[in-house]
Amino acid sequence: MTSTAASDFEQLLPHRPPMRMLTAILAQNTVDIHCASVIDAHNPLLHDGLFPVTGGLELLAQAAGILLGARSPGNTARPGAIVQIKSFHLEQVSIPVSAELHIHAHYQAGSADAALFEGKVTFDDRCFFTGSLMIALLPGETK
Repeated sequence: MTSTAASDFEQLLPHRPPMRMLTAILAQNTVDIHCASVIDAHNPLLHDGLFPVTGGLELLAQAAGILLGARSPGNTARPGAIVQIKSFHLEQVSIPVSAELHIHAHYQAGSADAALFEGKVTFDDRCFFTGSLMIALLPGETK
């Protein structure tokens, strides 16, 4: 697995640890991104020492946020929000601390400020989260 420096992520996402859960960008082009996330013991979503499969939504949103930010003028990290979850499907799997998850997001359509993405999250080559969501960037700060 390749690593992405914390300073690189700060340019791409407004999230900071422990809420920034992506740990590496493995591949990226204008419409697709493949990221990794190693589940940290301080992950705020842990429940009874396991990462919940519903956490795949946040992982997909973070990967989609990187793609959306790359399409936005200036390519700077701006706060964003999930404005719609079009669909999702979960498969039950136990995800322990230190697990490496893979996140694949695909840009479907939209503008520089809001777009629809589909994607999946896998653990040990087993897909446990698939979904489609719309992400919107919030207006930047004015001075």
